[in-house]
Amino acid sequence: MIQSNCVVCHSPSGGQADFTTLSGVLSKVVPGNASGSRLVQKASAGMGGLSAPQIQTMSTWIDQGANP
Repeated sequence: MIQSNCVVCHSPSGGQADFTTLSGVLSKVVPGNASGSRLVQKASAGMGGLSAPQIQTMSTWIDQGANP
């Protein structure tokens, strides 16, 4: 989901946080706290073009510990 929706802007050449690696994604995540995670905050504000179900899936993953 992140690869297909976010990497266009969030890559080494995109000028934003690099989401091409798991460590890059996890740098914007607070495991166990989706609402405190910058990734969810930005996605919920409409950035990245994720749908509500996609954001919910991402939030659930983060709330469950964001394990790879």
